[in-house]
Amino acid sequence: MELLLRIDATEGFTVRDESSGAQRSQGFPQKSVVLLGEAPGLVVVSKPPGMLTHPKKPGGPRTLWHLLQELLACDLAGGGTISFINRLDRETSGVVLVALGRETAAKLTKAMTCGEITKRYLCIAKGWPTCDYFDVDAPLIRAMPLGKSCVAVRRIAHTSGRPALTRFRVLARWEQPLPPKSAALWGERFSLLEALPVTGRTHQIRAHLYHAGHPLLGDKIYGPDERFYLDFIQKGWTESLIERLVLTHHALHCAEMAVTTGLFKGHWIAGLPSDLLNWLPNHKKRI
Repeated sequence: MELLLRIDATEGFTVRDESSGAQRSQGFPQKSVVLLGEAPGLVVVSKPPGMLTHPKKPGGPRTLWHLLQELLACDLAGGGTISFINRLDRETSGVVLVALGRETAAKLTKAMTCGEITKRYLCIAKGWPTCDYFDVDAPLIRAMPLGKSCVAVRRIAHTSGRPALTRFRVLARWEQPLPPKSAALWGERFSLLEALPVTGRTHQIRAHLYHAGHPLLGDKIYGPDERFYLDFIQKGWTESLIERLVLTHHALHCAEMAVTTGLFKGHWIAGLPSDLLNWLPNHKKRI
C-alpha cells in the first residue's frame, strides 16, 4: 500500500491511500523501491530510507543502481545507461529521476541547471519556528577544513561558501513526549515543514535547518551532537544510539518532483515512509 501525503494551504495536511491502480509494480520489491512513472528514456522511482543511490566502492552494499540494473535489463540491453538526475542521501527517502541513456541524462541535467525541475521535500524538525514562512539564505562550505567539525562531509553556513537558498513553510506544530534521555536532546516540540531548495548544495536542507536552530529529527550529523555519526560509523547501531536519535534515519523525504520542459514534462509524488508517517500527530492535528 502506497500512502500519498497531500498538502493543502487552507486545510493543513491529510493522508489517504491512492495506491489502487496508481502504479505498475514492474517487479519492484514490495516495501522497497516503488515505481512512480515512466516515459521513453526515463523512469521515476521512490527510494526507501537506508538505501544508497549509487555504489561507493566495489563489494559495497546493494544500492538503487544495482536494483535498477537488474529490473531494467531489457531497456539497457541496447547500450543504455543509468544516470541519476537527483541523488538522495542514503537516509533520505523519496522521488528519484532516472535517465536511461546519455542523451536523456544530458537534457534533464540541463533542465535541472536551468530550474526547469522543481523538488519539494517534507521534513520533521526540532522545535517550533516562529514564522510559518521563512527563508534560509546562507552560503555553505565544508566545515572540516575550517576546523569547525570532525566530520568530513559536514557543511556549515559561512560567508566564503557557495550561495544556498531554501524556502520553508510550517505545515504543523505539535508536542510529543519522549523518554527522558531523548527529551533532553530533542525537547518535546516538533514541526512538519515543507522545504523548497532553490539551489542544490550538498546537505543543503539539513545544514540550513541546523543553521536556523531546527535540526532534522534523527540527524546524526546535524542533530544535537555530530559525534553520533562517528559512533555509528565505528560501532553501528546500538540501543543507546537509537534511544538518543529517536529514528533510525533522519526525517527528510523528497515528496514531489516536477519537470516542466520538453518531452519529459511530468509530476510525481512519493508517499512518506511509515515511520515518519507514524510521527505525524494523528495525520492532521495543527497547532
